[in-house]
Amino acid sequence: MKEQLIKHGKEQDALYKYNVLIREAKLDNGSKSLLRFYADTYNWTNSKPSRYSERKICAFESITANTYLKRRKKLEELGWVTVQYRGPNTPCNVWVNVGEDDPEYEKYSFAKWHPSNQIEPEEETISHDPFSKIKDRVLDVTSIIS
Repeated sequence: MKEQLIKHGKEQDALYKYNVLIREAKLDNGSKSLLRFYADTYNWTNSKPSRYSERKICAFESITANTYLKRRKKLEELGWVTVQYRGPNTPCNVWVNVGEDDPEYEKYSFAKWHPSNQIEPEEETISHDPFSKIKDRVLDVTSIIS
């Protein structure tokens, strides 16, 4: 039981780290959603692929088969997934990878808000001394204590 918990913990750590990469990737929301599905169903402990059928994925993701195929193909082209086709009526094996950002991403209106596109404002250094107004005073702590 303890070994299972340790393995589960390592798997959760890998999934968490991968989800951070997905969040920071420049991909549209639909592609990210499908990639998260693959990441959730990937066996991180043994590096075993996700093996869900197209129909089940469409049902879980609430998308049409055409939309699914378009998103999966995009993820393949960008290197986020590796797909092994196993024939008709057989679910594909899908392994997750770390891929590239979508080169079309910058065309979206929301791209300007992506953290990597944000310009950090320069910090102004202000000289501030919170005790400047009382420097000439001597604080008598004995009156406070007694």
